[in-house]
Amino acid sequence: MRRAEFAADEAEAWRLFTGAGSVRFAGVQDGRPVLRTLSAVVVDGALCVHGGDEGEKLGLLGPVIASCDEVIAQVPSYWIHPELACPASTYYLSAIAEGQLERVVDLDHKAAIMAALMQRFQPEGGYVPLDDKRYRKVLEGLLIAELRPTRLFAKRKLGQHRSPRQIEAVMEGLWQRGQPGDLRALTLIRAAHPSRPSFRAGPEQSELCVQPSEQDAREVATLLEGEYWTGGLTLDQLARAQVGSEAWIVARGPEGVRASARAITDGARLAYVMDVVVQEERRGRGYGRALLQLLLDHPRVRGCARVALKTRTPAYYEPLGFRAVEHAGAELVLSR
Repeated sequence: MRRAEFAADEAEAWRLFTGAGSVRFAGVQDGRPVLRTLSAVVVDGALCVHGGDEGEKLGLLGPVIASCDEVIAQVPSYWIHPELACPASTYYLSAIAEGQLERVVDLDHKAAIMAALMQRFQPEGGYVPLDDKRYRKVLEGLLIAELRPTRLFAKRKLGQHRSPRQIEAVMEGLWQRGQPGDLRALTLIRAAHPSRPSFRAGPEQSELCVQPSEQDAREVATLLEGEYWTGGLTLDQLARAQVGSEAWIVARGPEGVRASARAITDGARLAYVMDVVVQEERRGRGYGRALLQLLLDHPRVRGCARVALKTRTPAYYEPLGFRAVEHAGAELVLSR
């Protein structure tokens, strides 16, 4: 039986199936259990697959269960208890669909399903559309099947049963570990606990976000427009620069982004701090300092032997340990 605190709605299940690289289908063939991992696509409320009309996938036609999952984070026990192994856990998202996997016969419907598959795996195009008559014989000989679920549900195991103190410890552990995916895990876990204390809260009850969104990037681009170091760059270029940075943090309030700072880095030798910006009406209230302190502790920055930046206001950065240096060589620039 599923625990109620881990349950998610059908929309979450469809989102997981839509984004899954592969889906597992389980059924019974000649009294034996059958399990196959297949490429699948969601079309008009159905989970669709394809294959040869003489292949092993024929054995799945009939009652099936389909599932997909996404591991969010492996949580070691000592983040929660200093001695006991019991708290060790895997945080994940999963979806399950039950029903009949049925053969699709209509050629137009087959073409629509294959078009959706191609759009997913080859979005750049480069082929004749699937409704072209040259595909007719191929589609006639192709097994295409769809599952329209009679039962559909999702599960989000993100520490909902843990105390606020334990969740803070998990988020801090993810931040310090800093492995690929850990910042996304931190963000998802925080979102699953909206009534609990924020991870590294910012000034004026703002939220310091360590994995900002593309919407945040557009808002930051607007904040940066007109600053002396962004001359000649479009809003689109400024937004893409934020998203493309290895380390990026924003301070967000109910109305949107209030401040932002980012760094480009190789994670070991050099990090370069860029685009430190605060809403004009909120300057002098500690936003820049809070962002910079967290940015310098970012998993992709904290291990760098050298952290550099360019500024017209060096005094602002000196309390954080920055010092002016003389360069031996000339700076070379390739303008595009």
